[in-house]
Amino acid sequence: CASVEYFSAVDRASLGLPVITPVFLETADDAGKTVGFWAKRARGALARYVAEGHITTPDDLRGFDMGGYRLDPNRSDQGKLVFTRPYQKAPAAKATK
Repeated sequence: CASVEYFSAVDRASLGLPVITPVFLETADDAGKTVGFWAKRARGALARYVAEGHITTPDDLRGFDMGGYRLDPNRSDQGKLVFTRPYQKAPAAKATK
């Protein structure tokens, strides 16, 4: 459930197993956009879903439906699971004193 930036530091070949990349998109008018704030929360929710649900197979990931996200089978493939939900604007950053 690492971000693309963090996972780019991993040597995929040395893992010796298939990697499934989850993608979380906010959709509006059929277009999809990754909003970093929401994607980070969704990755955390997916990790929790895996741990609490004792997920053991890639197909079990398809049932993830937290935070309004649902699998979009038309955008997904064997190595990438795309979850979408209607667009939500990220909250404004809080000012610090």
